[in-house]
Amino acid sequence: MAYLELMPSYECKNEVGDWDTCYPSEFCKPDQTFSSTNVRIDASNPYSLHNWVDQLDLTCAGHSSIGLLGTMVYMGWMMGSMLIPRLSDIYGRKKFFLGFQIL
Repeated sequence: MAYLELMPSYECKNEVGDWDTCYPSEFCKPDQTFSSTNVRIDASNPYSLHNWVDQLDLTCAGHSSIGLLGTMVYMGWMMGSMLIPRLSDIYGRKKFFLGFQIL
């Protein structure tokens, strides 16, 4: 779950035009529009992962939304491991094997 929960480090552009370290609480406010031109991920920080927070644009999403996404991934794995073997027993393993090889 650390892949989901670890938030990247951000840099915000100040008045001079330089990049300073900032936090999502500073630029994710309801009365303020989020502008990606003034905020970027600090790629030089070793703790900044290119994870789902970045890929799915969850920077300003709440912790409960990110937790729900992780829960849905594990629930999908669980349901798939219960459903796919049974369907392959009914309809034939070769079809499912070839189908998943194509994906």
